[in-house]
Amino acid sequence: MKELSPAASRIVALALLGAAIALPYRMVVAPLQESYQELSDQAASRRDMLGRYQRLADSREQLRQRLQTLRDNPAAQAGFLTGESETLVAAELQNLVRSIVERGGGRLESTQIMPPITDGVFRRVTLRVRMSADVDGLFRILYDLESMLPYLFLEGLDIVSRERRGMRQSPQPGSSTLSVSYDVFGYMRAS
Repeated sequence: MKELSPAASRIVALALLGAAIALPYRMVVAPLQESYQELSDQAASRRDMLGRYQRLADSREQLRQRLQTLRDNPAAQAGFLTGESETLVAAELQNLVRSIVERGGGRLESTQIMPPITDGVFRRVTLRVRMSADVDGLFRILYDLESMLPYLFLEGLDIVSRERRGMRQSPQPGSSTLSVSYDVFGYMRAS
């Protein structure tokens, strides 16, 4: 075997020293640091969760009082349809839908008052609507219907695109007219 020159010996010695230091670090210290960081993150997350639970526990009595108020008189809260009879409430709902559709740039084609349905202590008043609008108008109309007081709900939404015949160029996005039908309903207190 050939002896290494002093410079080569130093390089090999430094490489072995580097390996002797790096290997234990890589095998022992780095995994311990990763484990410590994971545990530290979990502890911070749990402290945050504990703070949220503490705030909920502090507001428990207020929530109990509000729940009791709602149980005692559920129809007294905002969000329910009000009126003398289901017929008057349905007529008001019809006017409300008409104004929302017109404000949104749509065209109301027909409305039909459906028979009221009893649901516990409430009466469900439903209106079947058929209308036309462009995509942007439909978005505004549906948003207005579902984000207002009294609370209104939509179901059975059916949207059909009506392509304009005779158009030679490709239609612009949002320019086609949509034929839309749906049921909109709200609740009122049963007599």
